[in-house]
Amino acid sequence: MQLNPESKKISEIFPIDAETHYNIPIYQRSYSWKTDNVETLFQDIVKEDYGYYVGNLLVTPTKNNQDYLDVVDGQQRLTTISLYLLGIYYHLRAYKDNVNHIDDKVIENDFDEALIFIQRQLINKENDKTRLRLLKSDQEIYDGLMEIITKSYKDYTPSKNRIMGKRFNEILELISSEFFEEGYNEFSLNNLLTFYKKVNRMEILRIGVNNLSDAFSIFTSFNAKGLPLTLIDLLKSYYLKQAEIEGVNNAIDKWTKLLSYFYDSNQEANSTLVTQFLQNNYDTYEQENKKSTSSITKSQALRAYERLFEDKGERYINTLLNRALIFSSFTNKIGENNEKLNYSENIIAFLNKIDRLDATSVYPIILFILVEFKNDKIELMEVERILEFLINYFVRRNVTSIPKASNLRAKSLAAVREMQNDNNEFKNYLEIIKKHLKTLATEDEVFVSALNGNVYDGIKETTRIILVDLETVSYTHL
Repeated sequence: MQLNPESKKISEIFPIDAETHYNIPIYQRSYSWKTDNVETLFQDIVKEDYGYYVGNLLVTPTKNNQDYLDVVDGQQRLTTISLYLLGIYYHLRAYKDNVNHIDDKVIENDFDEALIFIQRQLINKENDKTRLRLLKSDQEIYDGLMEIITKSYKDYTPSKNRIMGKRFNEILELISSEFFEEGYNEFSLNNLLTFYKKVNRMEILRIGVNNLSDAFSIFTSFNAKGLPLTLIDLLKSYYLKQAEIEGVNNAIDKWTKLLSYFYDSNQEANSTLVTQFLQNNYDTYEQENKKSTSSITKSQALRAYERLFEDKGERYINTLLNRALIFSSFTNKIGENNEKLNYSENIIAFLNKIDRLDATSVYPIILFILVEFKNDKIELMEVERILEFLINYFVRRNVTSIPKASNLRAKSLAAVREMQNDNNEFKNYLEIIKKHLKTLATEDEVFVSALNGNVYDGIKETTRIILVDLETVSYTHL
């Protein structure tokens, strides 16, 4: 493994007169720094002396241009530093609009120089592109913020509902409160210019690696010792590494589409839901032991999916896309994508109830049944009967707290294994599910006794379902 470590100042990382560009490759995560991360680094710069060390930057050259470096590790910090520079530029422009004259010629010279230099540090004047090239979704926000330079600091796209937009707005407020709390004056301006010089003189250890596989090894090592990557981040890296081997150009679009099924209201992927999908998909379809009723852990899932992509190639993403669409239809996007799934109104209503009942233990059953339905292997009416049975079952389960979730999960997987059994020519899916789950069900007397207690505490959603359906549904018989 050939490493090329170099201690670099930020002014060398973001030079004013070189062709250097930093590209965030497709196997990386989106920008995700939190408020605490941004504030801590900001205060460190304010308090520390010149030459403050801010960490490592692991890069590898791109295939076509040695001046374009792929960032393997350090992109969160690098992106934030560029936002600090942009925030400084914003306040310098605001100062220029509010103060007509600077008396101190040294400060005036530093001021004029900073305005010119920051533009050239962040945007290459030769091609008008940002020196830092982010993932597609982040780049759109970043370009909007860069309109502070390319258009006007008063007329830019703030994207305040997105993570990067929120962090940049916080940076503007940090700079304002730190340097301009008492208004615009030369003393506060000089302090901001000192802060700019400190940012430029910060030290970062840039480690160059020529081989992508070596970069992956170091990347994994760095993150194992620092902030751990999520299952999604690491799986993405393995998938896209395989996609590069296969030469697939639209791999990142497929990954983005997969995550889009689990977007929250801010158009960010809900990592908990994605992890749930990956674990349930593996438990339902990919267990090496086809008789297994155990569930895979997060750490086991990473190794398992790495093997899956090695064995099946990047095309396995197409299978994941189909199943993710269905999984999201009962966890995150209930009632959406109906033109692709052909769900009836009853199915959508049932899935809404199941979501409210927190029926995660039987997700393998639901996933399997809905995949079978999409593949025309089960009739609509049977799907509706199965979902209705699961609702009745979970109303009883939530009221009595019996059975335990882990036991129910094992029975759920056992039912799936029997439904998957090719030797069973005439399958009655509902009866198979009932056979396995009813072995753990409570007696009617226990359920009725629990109903006579205080059912409102802790199971409010279940209670609401009971009250709404009281006139039409019977939960006393499964």
